[in-house]
Order: sequence, then C-alpha cells, then structure tokens
Amino acid sequence: MTQKYKFTFYACCVSSVLMAAIVNVTPIIFIPLKEIYNLTYASLGILCSVNFVTQFVCDFLFGYLADKFGVKRFLILAASLALIGFILFSASPALFPQNTFSGLLVATFLFSIGGGIMETLLSPVVNALPAENKAATMSIMHSFYAWGQVAVVLITTFLIKVFGRQNWFVTYLFWSILAFSSLIMLSLSTILPPERSENNNGIKSFIFKPMFLLSLLIMLGGGATEIGLSQWASSFMEKGLAIPKETGDILGMCMFAVFMGLGRTLYAKVGGKLRVINVLITGASLALICYIAVAVSPYPVFSLIFCAICGIAVSLLWPCTLTMCAEHFPYGGTLMFAILAGGGDAGCSSAPWLIGAVVDLAAKWPFCADFAAKLSLTAEQLALRIGILSGGIFPFMALVGLLVFKFKSKKKREQELKNL
Repeated sequence: MTQKYKFTFYACCVSSVLMAAIVNVTPIIFIPLKEIYNLTYASLGILCSVNFVTQFVCDFLFGYLADKFGVKRFLILAASLALIGFILFSASPALFPQNTFSGLLVATFLFSIGGGIMETLLSPVVNALPAENKAATMSIMHSFYAWGQVAVVLITTFLIKVFGRQNWFVTYLFWSILAFSSLIMLSLSTILPPERSENNNGIKSFIFKPMFLLSLLIMLGGGATEIGLSQWASSFMEKGLAIPKETGDILGMCMFAVFMGLGRTLYAKVGGKLRVINVLITGASLALICYIAVAVSPYPVFSLIFCAICGIAVSLLWPCTLTMCAEHFPYGGTLMFAILAGGGDAGCSSAPWLIGAVVDLAAKWPFCADFAAKLSLTAEQLALRIGILSGGIFPFMALVGLLVFKFKSKKKREQELKNL
C-alpha cells in the first residue's frame, strides 16, 4: 500500500475513533445527566436510540448519495456535523435552560448524522484500498473503534473526576478536537471509489437473496449485542452493582472495549487460518452466556469479568459479517455496505431503548421490591439486572441467523460440487 493510501487508512482509523466518541460519551455521563436534569432511564435510552435511529436512516440515504455523487464530500460533511453536534451538546444547558433535554436531542441528532455517514462509508473506503488481506485491514480499522472506546471511557471518566459531574459538558468540548482532526485528515485523503462490477444490477443483485437477508439479521443481532451491554455497562455497574463510578467505568465498560479491541487485533493477525462463520458462531454463543452471567451473578466481580469477556465475544460480529457478506456479493458497492450497516444500526437503536424501557417497567412491577429484598437488592438494582438479561435476546438472534447461514452455505457448496 502506497503512502497516500496509508494516509487514507489512518484517516479512516481516526474517524473510527471519532465514531466511538459519538456512540460512547453520552452513556458514560448517563447518571450525571439523570441526576442534574431529572431524566428517566427510558429518556436516557431515547438519547441512544435517537443516535442509532438517525444513523440507521443515514445508512440508506447517504449510501445511495455517495454511490452517485462520490464518497469524499460526504465524509467531510460527516466530520463537520460531528464537530457542530459535540459543541451544541456541551452548550445545551446554556442555550436551552428550560428544556435542556430537547437541546441534547438536537445535538445528538446532528452528530449522529455524522456517525451514520462514517459508519456507512468508512468500510467500503477501506475495502477499496489496495491491500493484500482486506479482511485483516477491515478488522484493524474496526479495532480502532474499540481502542477509541477505551480512550473515550478513560479520558471522559478522568475529565468528569477532575471537573466534577456538574461540568460534564467539558467532555464534549474535548472530543470536538477529535472531530476537527478527523475533518482535516479526511479533507487531505485520497479516496478510491468502491469496487463495482460492470454487470452489477444494483440493489436487485443482492437484496432478495437469502444469504443477504440472513446477513442483515446477523448484523441486527450483532450490533444490538455490542451496543446493548456497552451502553448500559456504566449505569449498571454504578447503580445495579453499587460499584463506584470510576471503578465500574474502568473495570466494566473500559475492559469491555479493551477485549473487543484485542479480539479484532488478534483476528487481523491470525484470522486467515480460521473459518469466519465458525468464529462468528463462537462469538455469538459466548456473548449470550456473558449477558446471562452479567445479569444473574450474585458477585459483582463476576459481573465485571463477564462484561469484559463479552467484549471479545462481540468483537467480530460486525466487521466479519460485513466481510462474509462481501465474499458472497463482491460487487454490491457502497449501497450493500450501507444496508448492512443499517441492519446493524437497527439493532443498535433497539437495544438501548429496550433495556431502558424494561428497567423502568420492571421497577414498577408490584412484586419487584419484595423479590429484590429477598435477594438483598434494591428494586432499582433488580430492575437493572432484568434489563440486562432482556438484552440476551440479541446474541440469541445472531446465533440463530449464523447457524442457518452455515447450513445454507454447506448446502450451496454441496450443490456446486454435484454440478461439477
């Protein structure tokens, strides 16, 4: 890979870190926002859902537009909107003193558009680079999201500790510097158009194929599995397990990201020796076990451990599903990646809202307080555990999709051998 394309790859990696900030800063300050502005858990979930619903819409809209008008200008737009959104989020208490939550929603909408565009376009940009091992290159780029999440957790937690919960807005001002850096690097990058076939029939070439529909289901379950736990880990550790915020953020949410980054980095090194489908099935199965263990473990240390392990379990569900689908439909173009990212975002938008809604609902159940007392828990702690447990539906969904995908792939290979 020549130097100019290496710079493009580095710009994509920095932008992947920016995506991690777009997704993960708000959940870290869930509890300060809840306490300062009297928000409910469902409202906090709505902030996350707005993030991913917006990204979901952007996946389809900008995938088509980028295919038609070119990728680079939309990546520059994405970084610009992320920068504006971060600044507006930090300024919302001053600009909207009577209804700060509305300001937070508007700001979230803006930087989520940026995140959605990047999520849609970074993968096909990296896939188009002249690299010998595209799966490894893709995994490395996605690993920067995980390492970015580690940095986001550590730096944001540090800033909250230093400046205090009342000054949470400092965190978004800090991360706006990263958005500005991404904007400059993308502006200077050389972007290749995504691979396409002269005989490509557009969306009809893949959209109704069973293997693509299964890939969408896997993306939905995989995205929800990753985001469901990572978005609620901070609040669950602090309120559900009564662990100090800094400890919970670092040992729970941060270690989740560390293990996710390790999984993607290791796969880039040795992944060529492994069958992608078997790696994905193992990951989805382990993630399901981790969700259950985090929710029901009577010992906080075990919940922390399984939260971290879940990071490596989910690490490849998103990038390897993209690669697996691209192998079946090599000329799907940007639009195919956009629709797959949309499937992932559909899961990402569902999981935080579902878990938050279940927590609020469970806390209102008449038997919750009595049953919690028998377990030496508060009603809120039990409700949070029930919410995390409900998220187990997502790795189960991904696992079912993967098993069917493997079965159909085996049948297809057998049929091809018969036709030889």
